[in-house]
Amino acid sequence: MEVKKANLQSIADEAKVSISTASRILNPSKGRFPIAEKTRERVLRIAREQGYFPSGAAQALKQGKLNTIGIVETSSQVFSNMGNSMQDYMFLSEGLRGIYRSAVRHEYHIMLMTGTAREFDNEIQLMGKMGLVDGLLVSNRDLSSEPMFANAMNTYPKPVVYALDYPDSPEACWVAPDDVQGGYIATKTLIERGHQKILFANESGFGNIFGKRAKGWKNALKDGPNGPVEGKQIKDEDADFPALVREGFTAIVCANLGTANMVEQSIRAADMRMPDDLEMVVFSSNIAAVLEPLMGNNRWAVVSEPLARITEASSDLLIDLISGNKPDNHQILFPYTFVHGRSCPQGRKESGQIALQMH
Repeated sequence: MEVKKANLQSIADEAKVSISTASRILNPSKGRFPIAEKTRERVLRIAREQGYFPSGAAQALKQGKLNTIGIVETSSQVFSNMGNSMQDYMFLSEGLRGIYRSAVRHEYHIMLMTGTAREFDNEIQLMGKMGLVDGLLVSNRDLSSEPMFANAMNTYPKPVVYALDYPDSPEACWVAPDDVQGGYIATKTLIERGHQKILFANESGFGNIFGKRAKGWKNALKDGPNGPVEGKQIKDEDADFPALVREGFTAIVCANLGTANMVEQSIRAADMRMPDDLEMVVFSSNIAAVLEPLMGNNRWAVVSEPLARITEASSDLLIDLISGNKPDNHQILFPYTFVHGRSCPQGRKESGQIALQMH
């Protein structure tokens, strides 16, 4: 038996109305027209019985938009620079989860575009001309600092929103974690435990992001209860931790998980222990697959940002711009949360314990 596909003609025929009347009832975006309620209910019932759904493609042609956002994700950063670990893939997955949540809520489609920053220079312009998407969501950290990519975004003809990044332009639209605040609360917590000499460690890359986290660290050092606290910024691969401990440094803020792993390995290699010789706080995204192992054995103290909430809010902002709205706030910061762990327990450390650490 041949199954006929439901369409406006078949619904109009069965409901005994014109195609234009059926279309007006089934496409509320066309506005309200004076149609009898019984006629409206009959058309809607028949549409349900026939399994009719409006054609997204046809609506897009009429409205001049596709209800599709493009997600720009550079594979060179996600799959190479970040190290191919499960944590890195979960970061990408969690970020996409927030975007999907927004897209489903707004009934939007998603086009995932991966490549290198150089490749996007020409391809993004071509996508704009071809009308493949209604706007772009850039979901890499620090990608806005790439000159070629930044130039492509500045001349892109459709709305652009950055997730997890913050271009310098006051006109740029972005949603990101408050890295300055994260660096501040990480350091402030260590100061409140009695530490007077605190390191900040990071690895190469992510200059803008790590720079903001270091700024928060510096701000907290200035706000010591008895005056400024001493600090030193180091690269994890060059650090001599036994020498730093002999100098009196008793705590460290690590700019990301990769740095923390390197620091922990270096401390073990030097026959030192954490937190006995050095207390540590680590920046980490709020990803269950990453945080649960750390929290399960209470291993590390972390400052954590709500990754999926940030990317969801980024997608919401982009769709708002595509719809022609002018949001009151087009640059949004999400705060970090501090979670204690063995590397930095709760409460104040006794002054005698701090002194013991220093020798």
